[in-house]
Amino acid sequence: MVSFASVGGGDFGESLPEAPARRPSHFMRMEGGGSLSTLDEDEDFTKPPREIPEGPDFTWRAAILGGLLGMIITMSNMYLGMKTGITIGATLFATLLGGAVLKPFMRCAGETLGIKEHATFQAAATAAGGLSGGLVAPVVALFWLGYFKGTAVDNAGYLFALVLGAAGFGTFFGVPFRKIMVIKQNLPFPDGTAAATVLRSMYKSAAEAAKAERKVRVMLISFGISLAIGIFFWFAPVFQVFPIFQLLSSCAPGYDVDPAGPSVLALCLATPGAVTAFAYANAWSWAIMPDPVFVASAFMVGPKVNWSMFAGAVFAWGIFGPAVYAAGKFGDADWVSFGNGRDKLFLWAGVLGMIVSALTGVALNAKSLFGTPSCCKRKEIAAEDATATDAEKKKKQEAEAEAATAKGGVDPMPDDKQTPAWVWMAGCGVFAVLAFGLYLGLFGDAVYTGTQYGMEAGVTWYAMLSGLILAFPVAFICAQVQGKSNWQLGSLVSKVCMLVLGAMGSSASSMLLIGNVISTGSSQVGDIVQAYKTGHLVGASPHAQFMAACVGSVFGLFGAVGAFLLFTSAYPCITDGNATDCEFPLSAAAAWKAIALAIEQGVSIGYNPDDTMTPEGLGLTIALPIIIIITMVAQHFWIPKRFHCFIPNWSMFCLSFLLQPYFGVAQATGQVILSIWTALNPQSAEDMKYPVASGLISGGCIASLVTAVIAIVAPQLEQAWGMTVYA
Repeated sequence: MVSFASVGGGDFGESLPEAPARRPSHFMRMEGGGSLSTLDEDEDFTKPPREIPEGPDFTWRAAILGGLLGMIITMSNMYLGMKTGITIGATLFATLLGGAVLKPFMRCAGETLGIKEHATFQAAATAAGGLSGGLVAPVVALFWLGYFKGTAVDNAGYLFALVLGAAGFGTFFGVPFRKIMVIKQNLPFPDGTAAATVLRSMYKSAAEAAKAERKVRVMLISFGISLAIGIFFWFAPVFQVFPIFQLLSSCAPGYDVDPAGPSVLALCLATPGAVTAFAYANAWSWAIMPDPVFVASAFMVGPKVNWSMFAGAVFAWGIFGPAVYAAGKFGDADWVSFGNGRDKLFLWAGVLGMIVSALTGVALNAKSLFGTPSCCKRKEIAAEDATATDAEKKKKQEAEAEAATAKGGVDPMPDDKQTPAWVWMAGCGVFAVLAFGLYLGLFGDAVYTGTQYGMEAGVTWYAMLSGLILAFPVAFICAQVQGKSNWQLGSLVSKVCMLVLGAMGSSASSMLLIGNVISTGSSQVGDIVQAYKTGHLVGASPHAQFMAACVGSVFGLFGAVGAFLLFTSAYPCITDGNATDCEFPLSAAAAWKAIALAIEQGVSIGYNPDDTMTPEGLGLTIALPIIIIITMVAQHFWIPKRFHCFIPNWSMFCLSFLLQPYFGVAQATGQVILSIWTALNPQSAEDMKYPVASGLISGGCIASLVTAVIAIVAPQLEQAWGMTVYA
């Protein structure tokens, strides 16, 4: 899974981004109506306020309403994750909607919304919003492997246990990580700092509050438009993914294909007057996707990400895949499809490329991320002092003293506002025991007696213990990276941890079960520390945020499992590993499954259906990581910054290998729309692109929930009008 926070946080080949500017014009949105503070005009919003604001810290209404919003966010992430493997960060989204949700309740109570209560709402929503990742990837892969029998509803209890076993880690690990990363290291946490800037700006002046209300109205209008479009697309799916190349190919639409007979492409090519090039383009899933959810995502992530995704789609599905087929390596047109291309040519290259890109970025920025070792630092200082004059030494000492004062390291919150150490330590211990007991009790090798590929499929006690031990350093590393760069690496690092589990003899299903704990827990802890950063910068009580996160995690648990049950009931193909036609590509699940099986069974190369990949896929899997490392190292050390725009964001480039190319087209379309908007009215685009994108994305995702309910309750209403893309 890739988080929108990650793709928007900078390119790892470059030096890591600095903390956001004091008052960035982006995300300057929020509700009005709150009590206005007396902050100084020149106050730096990237530092805690000089005085702790007045007003309540924790309120049940803020925690419960934040948890309810977090349920909606985690449901939205469920949809996005199954569609693309991408999720949205909850921190800024919750900040944007906080006032719109809380303000009516405050009016009824005759009270005024304060900034600290707003931070409580945001913490609850953030904790709830990121718990769906494990369900849309490793858990789906477990269904495909036959580990879970029956439908998702039949296994609802197991699903709750899987999410519960991972949810507690993020909530309790976040407390000590706040002390280390927010207070001591003062990491920027870009989303958290931007959210704090939004809040303090909004509560500073009536003018900013009114401006924020306009942005909220724009967001709500965008939400309504996207909701209506999403429901319309369900009744007329031809417009959601418009098969332009099928029209241009002159093939008749709407074939009913016998699975045992010729492919749709073969039937198309047999049509008199068919245009071969366009027929093949349609077979590789080239189409136009005007879905506002994916077009709007381009507004949030920046041009480099958008063009990198498009470039990856062009390379994979417009150049490499067609070239391999044109070389005559495969017998007939039945082979040409998105599914075969992904699984046999691009899956391993894409996954390994994303992992190598992330780890190379961490290595290149290790000094910025983790600091210089003390021994090396002393040598550097000694070498500098040996050549410096007395005046230079004095100037350096004064600068270091000033920097130390600015950095702080002292927690401004009094002890009664802190979460007691025994609470988070006991919580970590309880959830470790709970996860250990749940997983061994429900999924252990003593309980699960079936075999999978000749190996015991259950979780062994030593593998589970190793997973729990790995969870803490993985969460620490991922939170550290997210604090510096906004990149969320939980899913990618968890795949690396599967190698350790595989070396211990774990089965594929065992690796997926334990990988779910590591991935979900490490991702959630990064999000929660983002919320702590916001609270630190607005003067909110960390213990109030902790309690809100606990409440939010409960809501997120039910929201994530509930959404999974809803989607899998409406679209049974999600959990059917043999389904050939599904509403959702589920590429993230395919990647988890492929890695787990490869670690367990090994990799086979050839052109047979049972082979892991083709020789061409192997060559790409070897060559691409080498190219990535070389270009990232060159970008970091030697290539001038003005040329960095020509080097792709490799993570997004490789992500396109796992998605139909029309997702890359949608990202490029969104970027073109944003560029035109910016050219016509730069200020409007800068102020409104995020509210518009937030509204369109959330509206489309909620539409998916509505249509899923319709599909279950009244499936006869579905209208499959017109043509489909040959996937």
